[in-house]
Amino acid sequence: MNEPVVLTSTAGGVITITMNRPKALNALNRELTLALRDAVFAAEQDQSVRCVVIRGGEHFMAGGDLKYFHESVGKVSPTGLKVRFEGFIQEVHAMIIALRRMPKPVLASVSGAAAGFGLSLVMACDLAIAADTAYFTLAYSAIGVSPDGGSTFALPRLVGLKKAMEIALLAERFDAATAERLVWTGGGSEGLGCEGTA
Repeated sequence: MNEPVVLTSTAGGVITITMNRPKALNALNRELTLALRDAVFAAEQDQSVRCVVIRGGEHFMAGGDLKYFHESVGKVSPTGLKVRFEGFIQEVHAMIIALRRMPKPVLASVSGAAAGFGLSLVMACDLAIAADTAYFTLAYSAIGVSPDGGSTFALPRLVGLKKAMEIALLAERFDAATAERLVWTGGGSEGLGCEGTA
């Protein structure tokens, strides 16, 4: 029997949501999307939960599961594929909106990769604590697609417009110390919330 792709535990009013696809670096496929979305929705509605922590183990999330997307291409017509991917985007965006509207603090605990949608997920949280092993990249331009997950809204507000364009277009990696510096010297009043390294 396969392990669940999302694990949850609650202690002292804090719910920890752990993405659990370690062999795929927690890359986002449909199963993980639905399980993560449901866990976020449940945490939002649970009145006993006062704080939410989202984590991923050795790697936070390496973005979308390109193998899963590639396998989907040959299975349906072009129109069906468009419908499938638009539905997928709506599901991940519903999760981002739930995180942003949640009246309780949401913390991202980041180690390893936070790439593509993984970085979008970090930016949707109120705070991020990043380990020395953490690295970030928007990554979308490396595969020829446009950013999603609210990243085009959040990133310029965190680091400023020109740096956001650089991060989005060049898809370069940066570490936790760089993320902290970019937020503190960057854009608007909201921050990525990197509180140094853990």
